[in-house]
Amino acid sequence: MRALAILTIFVCFTYTGYAQKTKEKTTSPYEPLTYLIGTWTLDFGKGQAYMEFEWGTNNTYIICTGTNKRDGKIMPEFFSLILWDGVQEKFTISSSYTAKEDLMAQYDTMTITDQLISRDLFVNYAKGQYIPFLKKKVGDGGGKLFYRQRWKIIDQNTMVDIFEVKIDGKWTNPMQKSIHSEKLYWKKIK
Repeated sequence: MRALAILTIFVCFTYTGYAQKTKEKTTSPYEPLTYLIGTWTLDFGKGQAYMEFEWGTNNTYIICTGTNKRDGKIMPEFFSLILWDGVQEKFTISSSYTAKEDLMAQYDTMTITDQLISRDLFVNYAKGQYIPFLKKKVGDGGGKLFYRQRWKIIDQNTMVDIFEVKIDGKWTNPMQKSIHSEKLYWKKIK
């Protein structure tokens, strides 16, 4: 009888410990980003932009690729990895741009609050590269610009894009000025 009681207590403690560990494991920092998984498109001026978000191995990171379609040609724009930094408790993004004569690398962070996804990034430009919003080439020592992008979630398939760049200490939205549109909408197409 005593052996049965000890066995019962052991099983109960084992089950309770296992149940607690299981509950702890079910919370993933990536859960808020599942909204982005899929292919998104944005119409701008005479072209379209595309972003595709997909899970990496074991859902432990997200791969994001971007392309643009201008004058009927599809051109690769960037490749990004979105990773959770458990020490700093925030998402980090490492990207490389593939467009010819364009920026080479960016490093940024991403935060998610209620109905808003935010990316803040510094973009590094190598000597001789063209900085699009400053309309000049970089000199010796390279150059850097600070960008911020906000995606306001409207519904399951729509988000408004607010893109800004800091020029001479002031935030400006160069996309709004060039498109004559009050808002830029990303639409999920699959």
